[in-house]
Amino acid sequence: MELVMLGQRAWVLAMAFASSIWGSARGETLTVHDMDDDVDEVVAHEGLIADQIEGAEHEALSAEQIDGNEHEGLFVEQVEGTEHEALSDEQIEEIEQEGSEHQPLSAEEMHGIHKKMDANGDGKVSMAEVLAFSDSARRQILEREVETVLEEMDIDKDRKLSVQELVKDLDSWGGEDVKEDEHEAATMKEVETAKFGAADTNKDGLLDIHELPAMFYPDMHDGVLDLTTGQTLRQKDGDGDGLLSLQEFWRGGVPADAPLDQEGDELLITDDEKEEFQKLDADHSGKLDLQELKAFQSSRLHTEEAMRSLFELADKDKDMHLTAEELGAAREQIAGSEAYYPLVEWAELYDDDL
Repeated sequence: MELVMLGQRAWVLAMAFASSIWGSARGETLTVHDMDDDVDEVVAHEGLIADQIEGAEHEALSAEQIDGNEHEGLFVEQVEGTEHEALSDEQIEEIEQEGSEHQPLSAEEMHGIHKKMDANGDGKVSMAEVLAFSDSARRQILEREVETVLEEMDIDKDRKLSVQELVKDLDSWGGEDVKEDEHEAATMKEVETAKFGAADTNKDGLLDIHELPAMFYPDMHDGVLDLTTGQTLRQKDGDGDGLLSLQEFWRGGVPADAPLDQEGDELLITDDEKEEFQKLDADHSGKLDLQELKAFQSSRLHTEEAMRSLFELADKDKDMHLTAEELGAAREQIAGSEAYYPLVEWAELYDDDL
């Protein structure tokens, strides 16, 4: 089954932060500025399927352009609508339309996923069952992903990660810039060691395959998430008031009163970013506290939004439950919604069972 890049900003942000904010599998450490750039770059590719982004099948680009290195950056600029002779407006529109047309899952796959979600076997699934299934499926997916990481970091090959192995591996994180900055390197070591301690649920001084995902995906463990959320807040909190303004949240470490709409300024806050911030600002104070920031970094908010979209499309009798028939009948509509990407992941995870 072909993986796709969702056009919806909410799910893109969720994935970007859940997988990258504290380092993707292999744990490359990112600065706050890097994280913002990564999210912006992902969002810039809205509507493109993954193989288009990676440079496969770019018929509009000549062989010379592809062979010339930097074709990826050129392609991004062309898709964003800047004036390049290689792509006409019509070609750009065709690419965007192609990327937005996701292949629906089959009715059989939908029925199979429904059976997996139906915890009590009553033939219909509630929102609680869907969210519980989502949590379980994500943990299985991440445990598979970190197996490769463990193989690389596990020096004594005991299938577990020790603090000593973690510290030894830290030298390869973050590149030369981090190594040259002793304070930053020390902070990184302190944070990662603290995360290790929190993730070690049985307190045996080792992380097994079930505990390790929390090191790279903090929302898999409340204690690790608390640590990383606090660190993010301290990094982004430019005025030191323990809260994040709109500008601090999206641009990090800048003065809270920095201009939000200066044309051409790299600190420009977009309308989408403002809307996202408002959703997170539960108490409507105009700033995010630790708990509100934690909700964002946990990705739970975005998962719930995606599943609400699923229910809006499929729950035809509005009883707040989904039958297998309802799910299968709505598969075409779901293919264009925020709910599509997690369903694709689940179908791939349980491919042999569906």
